[in-house]
Amino acid sequence: MCNRKIALPRAFVFFLVLVASFAAAGAEESAPVQKPQVKEGDRWRYRNTDYPTNLPRVRTYDERVSFVGPDEILTLNRDGSSDSVWTSEWNPRSIGGTVFDKPTGILRFPLAVGATHETTYSIVARRGNPARTKYDGKVTVVGWEDIEVPAGKFRALKVELKGNYSRLDIRASGWLRITFWYVPELKRWARYSYEDGYRNPSDPNWREDHVLVDFKVQE
Repeated sequence: MCNRKIALPRAFVFFLVLVASFAAAGAEESAPVQKPQVKEGDRWRYRNTDYPTNLPRVRTYDERVSFVGPDEILTLNRDGSSDSVWTSEWNPRSIGGTVFDKPTGILRFPLAVGATHETTYSIVARRGNPARTKYDGKVTVVGWEDIEVPAGKFRALKVELKGNYSRLDIRASGWLRITFWYVPELKRWARYSYEDGYRNPSDPNWREDHVLVDFKVQE
């Protein structure tokens, strides 16, 4: 009987390891993403760029968790002068001086690739702004993407709302697209974008982009 061991070529061994690692990553990404376990003191800093007339306006802001309840997250900005109220799924009830009639319902955990649902919500009050707006559309969990922002490179799950908006205070309506790049280890999104526009292609669109600059989260 021959007990001699057969040595496999290094390239073949590397190939097997590579295949195994890809299989493990694929299995992990096929599993639904569960609701984040947010804790008091978790913090994210974003850079927001608005393009109201193709001339960008840039600002940086913090979201720091000051309270976590059974289905509520309260965040403060950097100086503590303004707060926002969210559900435990990061759907806003109010953001600073903007109040919704109900949580937006865009993020619905667990997030599973290919999942879809409909949502409808309205902005019923804005600080210093008379606009009242209704939003509705279809949300799709599109899939995993590699994303790079100032805070680093991440593997993110893209969630997109495509739909419509209609003003409640004046006669105006148009199309709407909202996109989140949600990163499980961040407990939040690395990037968020908002776009809307009137039906007439010649009218200017509104576009804003929020990218993660810095963060500190607890395990």
